[in-house]
Amino acid sequence: MKGSTLISSSGAHISKIYVDALFSLAGEMNVIDDVKTDLDSLAVFADEEKDFLALLESPYFNTGSKIEFIEKVFSGRYQEITLNFLSVVIKNGRVEYLPVMIETYSRLWFEYYHCCPVTATTSEPLSDERVSSLSHQIAAAIQKNIELKVVVDPSIIGGVIIRYSDNVIDNSVKRRLTEAVKNIRIHCRERGRIDEV
Repeated sequence: MKGSTLISSSGAHISKIYVDALFSLAGEMNVIDDVKTDLDSLAVFADEEKDFLALLESPYFNTGSKIEFIEKVFSGRYQEITLNFLSVVIKNGRVEYLPVMIETYSRLWFEYYHCCPVTATTSEPLSDERVSSLSHQIAAAIQKNIELKVVVDPSIIGGVIIRYSDNVIDNSVKRRLTEAVKNIRIHCRERGRIDEV
């Protein structure tokens, strides 16, 4: 889901309790990866369907109707454990924490596989071959297993911006142009001072 939901420390604690239980049970059932796939899909769905979370939090629909809606939309597409998890979240009135729960599960998944999530922003879509090559290059550079997500943003003009952990490597044409303009302005100011002498 786009952006992180701002929640209290108690809300974060509650979210972690739910996700720890889900992750543990998913491990026992050998469906850790399947549940992550479900939750990633749910995050995309919630981003595309803006009223989805609002509906699940709405006081105008009872709990039974909300769970019935979830089952109607996702039954056959999601694991039973995922559907049960969503039902519990709805029954206990914790839907507001769902975006954070999804992020927390993803973080546990990366820790479980000793894997680092990496986002590469490019100005245009990359071929599968280029994505694979870039993934291998980044993994070799940071010496970690990675899961690469490619985001297309035409405004960077060209090049690539790579984000992982708390690191940002900006090799975009836009940044280089910005730096070039900045240097030109500095040069012009300095040249102006010389001309005044």
